[in-house]
Amino acid sequence: MYTSKKLNGHMIGHCVKRVQKSVRLNEYVYEYIMKIGGNNFSDKLENLVISHSDMCEKQK
Repeated sequence: MYTSKKLNGHMIGHCVKRVQKSVRLNEYVYEYIMKIGGNNFSDKLENLVISHSDMCEKQK
């Protein structure tokens, strides 16, 4: 979905991912995340957050 990932002015697309978290989700939320573009769950969740951040920035 994103080739150049930028969140709040910080490039995050090609950095080493050091934070590992475990999350528990409702099935509905999991299915929603899995519909987002990306290679795996982590990428999809990251893309969802970036997309939401972009949308919020545009509304300001």
